Amino acid sequence: MSDKTTVLLLIATLSLVSGAVGGAFATGIVSASIAQPLQIVLVLLSTLLVFAWYRLDSDARGYRRSLMLNAGVIGMSALALPYYFFRSRGFKGGLLATVLCALTLVGMMSLTVVGGVAAMIGT
Repeated sequence: MSDKTTVLLLIATLSLVSGAVGGAFATGIVSASIAQPLQIVLVLLSTLLVFAWYRLDSDARGYRRSLMLNAGVIGMSALALPYYFFRSRGFKGGLLATVLCALTLVGMMSLTVVGGVAAMIGT
């Protein structure tokens, strides 16, 4: 398994855990004083993992990252990643990578919902 695949699996796991934390909070199993800081940690970890994936991908492609693009991937991934995809892959490859990225985001949101529902059912 490649490092990029491992990072994507870690992001998926964090999405599931995030949903479970939200579900546990919604059912009263976990208090807000625990759930809110944990959600912040999960978001920060997800952001770092997205940056790690971007770094691994750009290294594999020999794409030179700029400080502004690095900051954009950390702060505004929804805008910076499509820009990176088009710059590093050209139009056709960039369009395909952007669509796959959007599908990955839908998958992450679905895993978050599954985690939340599982936590609520488990009570």
